[in-house]
Amino acid sequence: MVKEFNLREIRKGLFWLVLGNLALFVSGFLVYIILGKYFFSPAEFGVYGIIISLATVFTTIFKNSFLQTLSHFVAVEKKGRFSVVKKVFFVQFSFSLFLFVVFFVWAENVAAFFNDASFAHYIRLISFVFPFSALYALGWGYLNGMKKFKEESILQIVYNFSKTVLVLLLAVVGFGVFGSVAGFVLASVVAALLSIFFVFKNRDSKQQSNISFKQVIYYSAPLIMIAIFIQLFETADLFLIKAILKDNYFSGIYVAVQTISKLPHMVVLAIPFLLFPFVSAAASEKDVHSIGKISRNSLKYSTMFLVLCISVVASSPKEILLLLFNQGYAIGANALIILSVGMAFFALCMILNSIATSAKKLGLSVGIMFLMLLLDVILNLFLIPLFGIEGAAAATAISSIFGFILFGFFYGAKVGGFFSFKTLTKILFAGAVVFLISAAFPFQGILFVIKGAVLSIGFVLILFLFGEIDFNRIIHY
Repeated sequence: MVKEFNLREIRKGLFWLVLGNLALFVSGFLVYIILGKYFFSPAEFGVYGIIISLATVFTTIFKNSFLQTLSHFVAVEKKGRFSVVKKVFFVQFSFSLFLFVVFFVWAENVAAFFNDASFAHYIRLISFVFPFSALYALGWGYLNGMKKFKEESILQIVYNFSKTVLVLLLAVVGFGVFGSVAGFVLASVVAALLSIFFVFKNRDSKQQSNISFKQVIYYSAPLIMIAIFIQLFETADLFLIKAILKDNYFSGIYVAVQTISKLPHMVVLAIPFLLFPFVSAAASEKDVHSIGKISRNSLKYSTMFLVLCISVVASSPKEILLLLFNQGYAIGANALIILSVGMAFFALCMILNSIATSAKKLGLSVGIMFLMLLLDVILNLFLIPLFGIEGAAAATAISSIFGFILFGFFYGAKVGGFFSFKTLTKILFAGAVVFLISAAFPFQGILFVIKGAVLSIGFVLILFLFGEIDFNRIIHY
């Protein structure tokens, strides 16, 4: 029953969730590329990247914890779903107001960590984003749990479109870094208003749910910890580069490297949000077979995509930096190769993490993410003084591989979540072919784009000939 439910519902929701995450992908990509290439110097770009990353650490708590909490309870609760929203809202909004007060009042103390007193006014400005991001995540989680994937996608598209327009517009008219940060805040206001509209539009009966505040807090607490660990893991290298090297220029170079290396990761992020309500349902019925099948297929096709991306990046890092940014960022080529590998493993970690958390293995996820973060911080403190931004990238890559091994050993293998080694060798072979051909033809500009498209088609054809991609099955699915 769960298997049929998964196939039917996942097929229905896949298009809309991919569309929503495509909006996230395009928005984040365009904003950073345009700001870094045309409007900001590497030093200014570093300031913008650090401030937005600092805000994202905490706004993502709402998306990766309270959102999943609400999605989970709405997905498994048959009646009184709107009453669940009110309970989650109380807990979530209270936490967001706490963050607002902390960052607004103690902005100077936060700025002191970065050894830059000028950060204080940016930090006060960004504190306003927390309450509105909480409301945005509330609607997102409710729509996800209700499996209203079309409206969920619309919410994401409107938010990301607003963010792109406002951030770039305020930079274009001359408000600089401060204006772009303000645009980021204003976009969250737009998303919050639309989120409230969708929640009330899709409210169900006034019947009260049996879900208690205690259950909400008990379920969300480990997710909050996981979200904090995940976001700190993604940003610790950047924060420590600024704190240790005390130079906005190197921070800007690393922001550019992160922007490119995270692009495949952002695409793969569609998978955890799609899987969460379905794995929750399967877990509630103790259907380990369905969980394993979902995990296996998700990892297989994600690995194909990530190997293709790594092959292209590793063969042409400087060409990619010159295409997307400018000559001032070319020194980040080696860091880009290293971090791309790290973020690929981190993306796979996030798939396994999502499956583990939705299957109520929260303690496992908290423990692994904590160990990953701890290792990452220790390695960054050791490697950044020695190797600069390449050391930071290496710290993140090593920690990501370590986390993937732990997730695989303690959870993925137990539910049969991994595809065969034979399939892996075929994927790696196709990736090696792409790497060798790409390295042999170091094109730049539009020729590089054409080369990437041709190599992508070739990669898919190789796996098709190996029998790892079945177009008829994908279309039917």
